Amino acid sequence: MPRANRYFLPGHVWHLTQRCHQKKFLLKFVRERRRYLRWVFEAKKRFGLSVLNYMVTSNHIHLLLKDIDEHLHRCLVYIDLNMVRAGMVKSPR
Repeated sequence: MPRANRYFLPGHVWHLTQRCHQKKFLLKFVRERRRYLRWVFEAKKRFGLSVLNYMVTSNHIHLLLKDIDEHLHRCLVYIDLNMVRAGMVKSPR
């Protein structure tokens, strides 16, 4: 089933969640959770985000973010078009 269109509203706060595939405990060790947080804070610098709050558990994460500028929109478009640019699919649907 295709996913709903994303709408970007600049200056808003975003609550993002991500669950591990099949509810597996892929982040059960402290070093794995720390590595994930390093990636989050790398993305924060790269895409101009403000991390307001976060929770990393053994099988899912919650992020509360605010975009500082248009970088979040560019990131969403990049993710949506990634497989199209690679020639794997014709449409992001």
